[in-house]
Amino acid sequence: MWITEKLRCKTVLAAFVLTGLFCTSALLNGQEKKTTTVQFVPLAFQNAEHSDQFRSGRLAERFRQIATGAVPRRKNSWSVRVDLCGIREVQHFEVKPDPAGKRELLVKVPLAFESWREDVLAHNWLMSVFLLAQLGEEFDKEGRCKSHLIQGHWLVRGLARKAAGDTLFALRPFARSNAGAYVFCANGITMPLKSVVTGMRDYGRDLAAVAELESGFAGLLVEACEDAGYFRNGLAEPALRSALRSTDTDLWQDFLKTGTTANLFSGRDPEDWFQRYLDRRMISVLSPLSVEYFETCYREQTTLFFKESDGTEGSCGLSGLVENWAKFPAQNSLIDDLQLRLNVLSYRAPAGFQQPLSDIRRELTALRMEQTEVQARRLQAAEDRLFEAIRKRIELEYALGEMEKKHIAPADRFQRTLRAAGTAQQERNLILPAVQKKLDEWDDYR
Repeated sequence: MWITEKLRCKTVLAAFVLTGLFCTSALLNGQEKKTTTVQFVPLAFQNAEHSDQFRSGRLAERFRQIATGAVPRRKNSWSVRVDLCGIREVQHFEVKPDPAGKRELLVKVPLAFESWREDVLAHNWLMSVFLLAQLGEEFDKEGRCKSHLIQGHWLVRGLARKAAGDTLFALRPFARSNAGAYVFCANGITMPLKSVVTGMRDYGRDLAAVAELESGFAGLLVEACEDAGYFRNGLAEPALRSALRSTDTDLWQDFLKTGTTANLFSGRDPEDWFQRYLDRRMISVLSPLSVEYFETCYREQTTLFFKESDGTEGSCGLSGLVENWAKFPAQNSLIDDLQLRLNVLSYRAPAGFQQPLSDIRRELTALRMEQTEVQARRLQAAEDRLFEAIRKRIELEYALGEMEKKHIAPADRFQRTLRAAGTAQQERNLILPAVQKKLDEWDDYR
């Protein structure tokens, strides 16, 4: 879209230049008796991808639109207009109701895009303001409202994450830029649903990193609920109003009650419902399991259990399948189940392990017809090749990690930490905005 826009701007500029040349040529040829001065107006083009005005404005509008989609407009809802701070202003957030008493709200956000594009706490506050405006809650003359009551709500955190998680802004790969949640899921670690719903009500700047991690899982919960019809059935408004009524609202029980009534979990246990969604949403061939957890999953999927003649339980891996073949009552079903497990695991495996898994599946197919020692050795050899590939990959990742520490500058490796320090400095400047404004004027004069 931006390439098309750039071409259009260049075409218009070319038309202006050609028109000016034509007029100049006419003057030189004596076709006009009077001297005419042709004034050229230069047209400046700014790439929207690097424009603070475009990126900050669009991100703020995205927050407003998502809030509108989550909570439909009511008769007493506020009409919200989004504006940006001036280039010479202290970059800050501000809410101003219409002084004439109209049901109109002005929300100002920083013009400097980098100052707030990854500020999770600011995102939560901004989303809470837009949601309160949709709910028709009151804002006093100074713009104060009840945002503190819902700022830590899982809906607010999740919707804010959804608004800010666009790859155009966050520039992160995997699962809509949800890199933090992906790293956990890829290593078999997922945040329990109850922890996602309850969260931390009061973060503070010293817990901003925790807030960011929780917002990632809250965003995934919002997506899961959206797929299950949560917003389509208008469940967001009563959930937020319940939190506004009391600070002692049990968010977990409220979520369970609403979800069960609306058949949100499709008859499954809520924790299992969410874990299944995370597994399906986060892990794929483009965002695979980590190598270490892939090995763990493989061993779990290929560990087989049976009963000995004396009734005790036994187990074996694929290498012991031939030896214990007679102890499995339904051998064909067993092979079919193993093939299905390994096929699914191949889709979730890191690149480079699909071929070893395919070799193992081929040997299992042959094992169905021939349970001999030769076939057992072939199957064992196929497994050995898989484990050897895993060993080499782990060694490679370790070596690359050590090289990164040695050859990448600390400023690059700690970019997010330095950016957070810069944001903290900007916030300290907001303590005395009048003084800061005067100092900025002195800097401009100098």
